[in-house]
Amino acid sequence: MQGIWSFRGRRPQKERGFSVVEVLIAAAILLFILLGLLPIFTQAAMSNSSGNQYTQLTNAAKSELERLIDLPIDNAEVVVPNGVNERVTTTYYSGTAKTWVDLTTLGSEEPVWNRRVTIRQCDLTGFVNGRCATLQPGGVIPPAQLRQIDIDVSPGRTGTSTALALLGLTKKVSLSSIKVF
Repeated sequence: MQGIWSFRGRRPQKERGFSVVEVLIAAAILLFILLGLLPIFTQAAMSNSSGNQYTQLTNAAKSELERLIDLPIDNAEVVVPNGVNERVTTTYYSGTAKTWVDLTTLGSEEPVWNRRVTIRQCDLTGFVNGRCATLQPGGVIPPAQLRQIDIDVSPGRTGTSTALALLGLTKKVSLSSIKVF
């Protein structure tokens, strides 16, 4: 008489299924495949974060550029001072105040972003390849006909090198526009 637990090389008809060894082999194969896909997910997360940072930087630069272009040509924010070839201002985005401030207002707080606005001016003869190549100082007669507005926005404080910058993981956005008058 054959016992219930005696298979003799064959499984009884009623007890079909996978053995423990088969399940372990299938689990090992599945784990090997999933480990191969893991770098794809981490790269996608890094790309998503990078894209988010570029979007925020671009929006910060575009909003300031549009604001400056909408100002009247004689507004102090877009006028190059007398005897100087360019006007450069640097502001910082404060994470606590949620606004752009100068360095003295920022204090010791680490800024989220820094924004450098450079305004240059030239006449039509000094305008070469879409840029003011021959600059005119402020206060010249006749006055300049074009103003070039350059905006650079990057994370953190200007002039500081962080570990992210050394690894090339920080982003910088530069926009430029010409204001004609």
